[in-house]
Amino acid sequence: MTAEPTRADEARYLAAAVAAIDAGDDSIEPWLTCECDECGEEPDATDPDHVLHAGYVLIGCEGYWHIDPNRLGIPSPRWENWRAR
Repeated sequence: MTAEPTRADEARYLAAAVAAIDAGDDSIEPWLTCECDECGEEPDATDPDHVLHAGYVLIGCEGYWHIDPNRLGIPSPRWENWRAR
């Protein structure tokens, strides 16, 4: 992906992330967190600014993807690993 993600890209990411979490995919474990890296809050399911699944933040309040999309089979050479900040 060389441009900003589209809604279709986001839908593909969410579907892949949910499937990986539900399958217990250990390769995504390093990115699973209940805390938003962007605001530092631990949102709940009623928070409209975050996208969660099973309590994990999938998309932060500023729209950034928390799980490495490359691990989900979505080529994203420009994805920034929030864990390295």
